[in-house]
Amino acid sequence: MSNILVPELGESIVEARVARWLKKEGDRVEVGEPLVELETEKIDLEVAAERAGVLKSIAHGEGADVK
Repeated sequence: MSNILVPELGESIVEARVARWLKKEGDRVEVGEPLVELETEKIDLEVAAERAGVLKSIAHGEGADVK
């Protein structure tokens, strides 16, 4: 099992908000496939899967703040 981590966004950005999940629980994912869109005060970005497998659960829903 792997956790999806917020990538380093620079020293001035410490928090992001989950804008939209691109996959849902139970979906199969491949390495490099976008999973979630994050928003910050300065940038929006997609976080991709680091491993192939199945997205078992989503701990932070859309609109949640994550670090």
